[in-house]
Amino acid sequence: MGGYKSLPFATYDLAVYLPGGAILLVLAQYSLETILGSPALAQVNHFGSDLVNTVILAILWISASYLAGHLGAYLSSIFIEKFVHTALSYPSNVWIKKEEYTAAGISCDQFTKSFLTQKISEAWNKHRSRLTSIALFVFLFPIWLPLSFFIWLKPVSFYDPKLPEGLLPDVRSEFSKISRTVKVEEGTRWEKMVEHHVANNCPLAYQRMYNYLVIYGALRLLSFIMIIAGWVIIVKSVVAFFSVDGWVLSYRRSALYFAASIGAYFAMLAFAKFNRRFFEECILALLLADNPRTKNANASYKFRSWGAIARR
Repeated sequence: MGGYKSLPFATYDLAVYLPGGAILLVLAQYSLETILGSPALAQVNHFGSDLVNTVILAILWISASYLAGHLGAYLSSIFIEKFVHTALSYPSNVWIKKEEYTAAGISCDQFTKSFLTQKISEAWNKHRSRLTSIALFVFLFPIWLPLSFFIWLKPVSFYDPKLPEGLLPDVRSEFSKISRTVKVEEGTRWEKMVEHHVANNCPLAYQRMYNYLVIYGALRLLSFIMIIAGWVIIVKSVVAFFSVDGWVLSYRRSALYFAASIGAYFAMLAFAKFNRRFFEECILALLLADNPRTKNANASYKFRSWGAIARR
């Protein structure tokens, strides 16, 4: 992790916050110009010479993008991450339940049908009357169509844990060395302690885990941005419908809407998949890093081998 510590910004800042915030600013400017009718930003020299003006405006744009990226990441954690974990549960809970099914002699296929496929309907029945859940489903309106196919077809195998079976006793044994109060059970969020333990004691494993962290963070923000884009298209269509010139069917606008809707849907599923992979890497690091700070070839080989198993 030494390479990360030497940078003024982490990889997450450069790969998620900055580009995501820049896209949000572009969407905001587009909305102001095309929906509300505000004029485009005038190219005025505010700070003296052209060079100084360009540099200062670039700094302001980067700063605004960074802040907008933080805001977008926070909102995406509320809307996208909460929805995924409500509908499919946390990866740790799914893995524990699968281990229990395996110990009871239930096949993986039956586990997928009997547990993961029930989470969607259970979440709907439990949360459909809550105000926050209603607001969440309203926000997700642009992806209702692909979500309806998801609920119908239930392609949840992407969220099925890929860890070797029978690891739960080993994980509980290793975790007992970290905490005596928190138990490896559903709902305790014990995996957060494993994540911090690996980050502080297993730098070799955490470098790969950090890649998954960046990927699923970027996908979560991308899904949020594309849903926002879908709403921008919807609002623009409504404004055009009530305009003086009258509403005209725009195939280009319709194509953009469906592209944003489907893109947001698949980005959400990809976020869930890499969120699951991040959890699996935590578990493998906890079990295989006998000497956390060792960097010999044998340890590297074990991490690569078990990492390949988790990615299957």
